[in-house]
Amino acid sequence: MEPPFIDRRRELEALRSALERPGFRLVLVYGRRRVGKTRLLRELLRGRLHVYYTAAQLPYHELAAEFAETASRMLDTYVPGRDVVEALERLAALPEPPVVVLDEFQYMVEADPSLPSRLLRSIDQRLQGSRLALILSGSAVSFFERELTGYRAPLHGRRTGQLRVRPMRMLDAWGFQPRLGPVDALRAYTVLGGTPAYQAEAYNSPSLRMLLSRVYNPASRLLWEAESVLHQELREPSSYSRLLAAVAQGYTEPGRAAQHAGLDPRSVHRYVDVLEELDILERTRPLGRRRGTRLRFRDPYFMYYYTSIVRLRSLVEDGLWSEAVEEALQRLDTVAARVFEDWPSSHLDVLQ
Repeated sequence: MEPPFIDRRRELEALRSALERPGFRLVLVYGRRRVGKTRLLRELLRGRLHVYYTAAQLPYHELAAEFAETASRMLDTYVPGRDVVEALERLAALPEPPVVVLDEFQYMVEADPSLPSRLLRSIDQRLQGSRLALILSGSAVSFFERELTGYRAPLHGRRTGQLRVRPMRMLDAWGFQPRLGPVDALRAYTVLGGTPAYQAEAYNSPSLRMLLSRVYNPASRLLWEAESVLHQELREPSSYSRLLAAVAQGYTEPGRAAQHAGLDPRSVHRYVDVLEELDILERTRPLGRRRGTRLRFRDPYFMYYYTSIVRLRSLVEDGLWSEAVEEALQRLDTVAARVFEDWPSSHLDVLQ
């Protein structure tokens, strides 16, 4: 059963406010894969005239043709398919311009690197005087922050709204587990974190045991999801995976974590920068001190993955599913204590 749209009230309100502005609107929405961008945008578009197109890694002429075909079908009007910018100008000229979402926009730019500059020219010369609303969305966080929102990016200064979608806070994520009490909801957050797609895997579990049974089900993608994310997002997934495993084992000082992971301590900050960008790790410093940086997990699921799932996955593969669940239950409070030991600084906002 697919869960209903849960929370994201602040994000939805911010996007609605951006769309209510008069004239042309350019809104950027981005965040890590499976963090809930698509569901949020679908909720935003409910009841609005819109075109939603998700790009893929295809040649530019195919992307342009697909986008035009999608727009023509959804609006029942002719849209030229030679160029994305030309199609947008056509949509902007309609008596009632739609809200246009170009999802995974980074693939369009990958296919035609001139697209942001050409779009900028179109905004300045044609689109600015229209009532078109254009939302550029994607999961490539570094691309959006470097190529679209950066000071030197072509579209810098043209956007009217920007939202980075992050994992949900604990109290918000509790909405996925309404049948659990507060203590078990904390335990569930330890296992699944704040990523809606992960919470949805065990939606509305009647008990913590049932929730863990869904996580350790042989068909559950959560048994491999952390490594899958790293393979999708990164060029050296094994190096990042070893670093995360080291932090999960308690090597929280960057240099020691790098050594334990077999990485050059002088380059560890490059890895940490990327993992911070993906909302997986974060740096912390003792209050009032400039030195003594430590690493901790920003997303509890990744900590749980490297402390428990990778250790119990072999039981599942050997057909000992129930044994894996029982051992997970016995270990869970130890992991939960580590997740919430930094509650005042990293999770205080869940109480506000």
